[in-house]
Amino acid sequence: MSAAAGGLPSSSVALLRLLLASFMVMTTMMMIMDNLCEGKQLSRPSPFPSSPSSSPRDVFRDGELHVLMSESSTFTVLRTSGGRVLSLLLDDDAQALLFAGHLIRIRIDGRTSRSSTAAAASVPLPQTPPPPATATATATATATATATATATAMAMAKAKAKAIIIMKKRKSFRRMMLSDYTVRAQIVQSFGFADRDAPKDAPAGARNITSAVFLISTCGYRAALNASSFRSMWLNGPSTPRTANTMQNYWDFCSQGTSRMSNETQVIFEVPLPCNGTVNGQPYNFFTQCSEVELYAWMDLAESYVQNTLKRDISLIKQRIAVLPTEMMASCKWAGMGSIGCSGTRCYSWINGAAATELSAYMHEMGHNMGLQHSGRAGYMSEYADKSCTMGSGRTCFNAPNLWRLKWASPLPGGDLNGTTLEVGQWKKFTIPNQSTAPQSFVRINPSWTLITGKESLSTDPLPADRELAPVYFISFRYRHYVFESFSTESNNRVHVYSFQGTQSVESLSKPVLQAVLNTGEEFRAQVPYGLVVNVIKITAPNGNSTVAICRASGESEAQGGDSCSDGRDNDCNGRVDEADPDCSGAVETLQPPTRSSLPWPPAAAAASPPKPLSPSSSRPSSQLPSLQLHHQPPLTRPLSPMSPLRLSPPSSSNPPPPESSPPSSSLGPPTAGISPKAMNSTLTGTTETPRTPPSPSHECF
Repeated sequence: MSAAAGGLPSSSVALLRLLLASFMVMTTMMMIMDNLCEGKQLSRPSPFPSSPSSSPRDVFRDGELHVLMSESSTFTVLRTSGGRVLSLLLDDDAQALLFAGHLIRIRIDGRTSRSSTAAAASVPLPQTPPPPATATATATATATATATATATAMAMAKAKAKAIIIMKKRKSFRRMMLSDYTVRAQIVQSFGFADRDAPKDAPAGARNITSAVFLISTCGYRAALNASSFRSMWLNGPSTPRTANTMQNYWDFCSQGTSRMSNETQVIFEVPLPCNGTVNGQPYNFFTQCSEVELYAWMDLAESYVQNTLKRDISLIKQRIAVLPTEMMASCKWAGMGSIGCSGTRCYSWINGAAATELSAYMHEMGHNMGLQHSGRAGYMSEYADKSCTMGSGRTCFNAPNLWRLKWASPLPGGDLNGTTLEVGQWKKFTIPNQSTAPQSFVRINPSWTLITGKESLSTDPLPADRELAPVYFISFRYRHYVFESFSTESNNRVHVYSFQGTQSVESLSKPVLQAVLNTGEEFRAQVPYGLVVNVIKITAPNGNSTVAICRASGESEAQGGDSCSDGRDNDCNGRVDEADPDCSGAVETLQPPTRSSLPWPPAAAAASPPKPLSPSSSRPSSQLPSLQLHHQPPLTRPLSPMSPLRLSPPSSSNPPPPESSPPSSSLGPPTAGISPKAMNSTLTGTTETPRTPPSPSHECF
């Protein structure tokens, strides 16, 4: 072995070079491993380009996203595989409903408080598989993963953009900063529904409702109801009449037999729980706290008690209902709370003991489990202003949009209208039964004529990310019936007009809005380009049906240019056709009619602010139609002029009206001349049963 002058032997130099090269390879491999474990892998980019770049303090966590709603707040929770919970403060609220029930990955912002970051860091990070063994395999896997992630990112970005448009006019989430486990975070990836077998759309047809009910006692407080009392309120006995005030009858009546519960599908347990302790590594205190930790502690401890102490297996039941002691109202200041949808591994409803005997509270929270949102009213700030729906503030069934959303009911024959079947200025008449007495019980109008292209489109069709659904209108007739439809005098025996911008998908984010409650001779008008006019011709009382006339106006005046004063149509839907309308006096026809397909989208909303709700003493029809800011659509049209009252001329000979004995839907001229409709202030409040088909025992709702 020779040595260099004043240096190391050549063999030693070669060995050092080999060691240095090995060290560099090991360092590179460790950096790749670190990036993989920290979720910084380039093959899984964030689907939301606006997300800021991560900082060294950011933490990544995976789990199931839950969205919880009560009458006082809405907030989001991440549930990890180990059962721990984190309350999330998202930068983009639209993501919450969009990914409810999904397995997601979040990035916890470094700006989160120190205690919250520590709490988040205590949640274990799922294991990540090691990188490929060779550089070639690494490059191939990275390219494949990048292509897949890019496609996923594009799809999620499009869905997110659509969700933002749908929710942009809604007020922001009222989020609760519940505990030290609240963290500021962003959703960076979705892995799909947590329950891979969950239906992607609302199930159609008969179904059973399966639930596990926990009657909780804790902290020395007795359960709000014992099992015997609850069962008599919840389920029918052998001799219970169908009109008895039970939850089983409530579901059966409102769904007309399509959704049912029974003793076989409902399990009820009395559950004593310790007042405080630790569950899933997180401390809880039922006596003083009502945070997300306590909410899930009730459910997890109750399930553990039933499974381990009572030896009852309830692992296959997705829907869990916890009834809390009445004294819990001191810390849990809500009547009920429910998770949105049931596409995850579980869906939950919590009922405060103060509302333990209020069946509509259970129906409301279980409606959230079915994916339903709150139901409001045009001109009112409250999310619960719709008194005709239990998803609002009513002790009633669901309204027509929600019945359609759940596929519990469908439009009348010929009553599912669109731009083809409802032509401009051509009146149609319908006889509408009470919505709870017939499976086909409402009129649905999809204003497809508002689409820029003029192409017909169903509300279930995909839309471009920069477009939102036009408001679809529902017209139904409601009256006080049995014990499950408790209407006030001003809403009883009335025609109800709703708008709804959602679909029948379980991921639909919109909520229904009650636009008008109409009596005989009253009218609802929606501003052009929607142009819908609903006129109530007759209401058969008590507890009969209603006859309505529906028209599509293309403008606020009969004289709109072109041949609008000689086309035989009531273009402004005021009951006067062509020269019979003063608008056409002296009007000069043009050679080219206006182009209706060139209407702007979305239409510009008026600047007028919503009026204040009127008092019950002002329940008579108004002589003016105020300009209201409707939810997700332009306000109503200008008031009808007092100097030109609405007169109805006899129909033209070319389009005679049908006799009263005609089928429910028919084309006709203006309504009968004997009727004198009045402009309706839409802020005013005011048949033989079809045989039911029993549900299939194998088709479970939850």
